[in-house]
Amino acid sequence: LQRQYGKILADWLRMYPHFGRLQNKHSVLDVGGSCGLICQAVGEAVNAKRRVVVEPSEAEAEAAKANKCDVYQTTLEQMPASEKFDLILCIQTIEHFLSPSEMLRSMVARLKPGGHFVVDHVFAWLAIPDRATQMKIDHPYNYTHYAFRALLERAGLQICHWDNATSRNAVYLLRPL
Repeated sequence: LQRQYGKILADWLRMYPHFGRLQNKHSVLDVGGSCGLICQAVGEAVNAKRRVVVEPSEAEAEAAKANKCDVYQTTLEQMPASEKFDLILCIQTIEHFLSPSEMLRSMVARLKPGGHFVVDHVFAWLAIPDRATQMKIDHPYNYTHYAFRALLERAGLQICHWDNATSRNAVYLLRPL
């Protein structure tokens, strides 16, 4: 599924009217990037020379290495602060953070000047039709479109482009205000 979703995201980025601004970026960081397949697909779409995954899970980090990504097997907070990226991905990860606003600001601080940020989330009303039986301990937050937009704006992000890339996810291309 990750390979397929990576291709969907890459195609979605290509539809962005100013896609040329995203091409030939030197580096892509995927926060919570799992096995690296999404980072690879998006990295190929923008011709990134460096594709980096930050992933705390040892098994997932090893898989990302096998998929030819540079890997930090840690959390974003523990990565070297000097690392800056042209494009940062946070794909199906934001709902895992206990402090999403703080994590968004941390990710934005790692953008190079002129950099962009891609984040998605699962639509709350589709992810949890019956909250009593479907809540997951590792998903402390679920968002409606409007609540998520407010979260992004409070984190100092401007929405350049957004869409529902699949029937379950909303995807946003952002840049700092």
